[in-house]
Amino acid sequence: MTDRPIPIPEGLDVIDDYLGVVIRRKWFSHVVWFLAIFAICWDSFLIGWYSMAAHVGKMGVMGWIFLIFPLGHVAVGVGLTYYCLCLFFNTTDILIRQDSLEIRTYPLPWIGSKIIPRQELTGFLVRKKRTGGDNGHSTSYKLSYVDSMNREKTLLLDFSNREQTDYICRYLTEFYRLSARG
Repeated sequence: MTDRPIPIPEGLDVIDDYLGVVIRRKWFSHVVWFLAIFAICWDSFLIGWYSMAAHVGKMGVMGWIFLIFPLGHVAVGVGLTYYCLCLFFNTTDILIRQDSLEIRTYPLPWIGSKIIPRQELTGFLVRKKRTGGDNGHSTSYKLSYVDSMNREKTLLLDFSNREQTDYICRYLTEFYRLSARG
């Protein structure tokens, strides 16, 4: 590492561990309040829909359409509710060891957990992603690593905070003594 420590951005904790270092990031942000209210309204509508559907069982084909039509909406409601719970409770740990790099998300399961052997790490980079249209846009950042075959692979997704992404990228680059990329 450098003589001068890198300033730790808000929202990250750096913990010295007996095997290395842990960079911890909690998922909570205030956007979850809007999503949670929306999910409650969405799910409440579907509960109301299916409580009415219980009384239309004698309608034949129309009754079945009444039951089957909102299944896609139910899937969206379940996914949105689960995502809100993850935003409230989840934490991602980046476990930095001499022999490996591990990404672990808990307590609720989420995609992206992985262990990468040190020999697979040749560089790290940050990618900016803009989404949206005429009514506005949002920007997020993705942290990637370059593997031993010179392929870019995703390490962490959907950072809204550029400082956090840059910090983790720089910390990993210095810890593993790699050259900066991108």
